[in-house]
Amino acid sequence: MYIQFAVDGASRMQALITDLLNYSRVTRISKEPESINCKFILNHVLSNLRVIIKENKATISMILYRM
Repeated sequence: MYIQFAVDGASRMQALITDLLNYSRVTRISKEPESINCKFILNHVLSNLRVIIKENKATISMILYRM
């Protein structure tokens, strides 16, 4: 159980480092903006924070705007 927790944490940390590196390159790479799936991103974030959300009995809500 503890090993799986450590492996999961290491995987999330690696994803965070990769994302930060990609973010740091944004200003150096000229690219057209693209649409993103906000629901997918929110679900991913909620999945990463599920333990903290549960421990704090937090409520998360989302308002969808159509363009």
